[in-house]
Amino acid sequence: MKTTNLLLLTLLLSLSVNLQARLYDIEILFFERTDNQYLDAENSLSQFELKEKPMGKLIPEKNPTFLKPAAYSLRKKGFRIIKHLAWRASIKNKRRAPWYQISAGNKLNGLVRISVQRYLHAEFDLVLRQDADGFGQRQYRFKEKRRMRSRKLHYLDHPRMGILIEIRPASRKASPPL
Repeated sequence: MKTTNLLLLTLLLSLSVNLQARLYDIEILFFERTDNQYLDAENSLSQFELKEKPMGKLIPEKNPTFLKPAAYSLRKKGFRIIKHLAWRASIKNKRRAPWYQISAGNKLNGLVRISVQRYLHAEFDLVLRQDADGFGQRQYRFKEKRRMRSRKLHYLDHPRMGILIEIRPASRKASPPL
């Protein structure tokens, strides 16, 4: 009887550890291209609406660190940084992972979802707004999914903008997300 109880307790503990969401530090850098050499108008949109999706609360870190050197390098090369975000989150499987609202004034709006299965997955559904040389504003959609590995820098490309993203497991000493 004691052996059965001990086995059952061990099984339950291992299941609870496996069912917990993993805690990660996520950092994303959104940047805009300033040259018009490689730009095309095929990705232009007349209107964009966000679909109703379950939303998570994004609590930004005060001081993004992983991608600071990349942001500095991009600025030096003439790119414009639109938004630099970092946050800690419990990453869940795709069905349970929330979408996060991303906004940078009137320049960039959209959604980001980070999930995990065997690999990490990042999904972006964004709209970039740019002035169109006397023709008002144009909108460009950036919709992308990417399978990722932790601790690796990933680059997502669009004719009008780019995204650098890095996801790292949170240190064991780190506090849980709020």
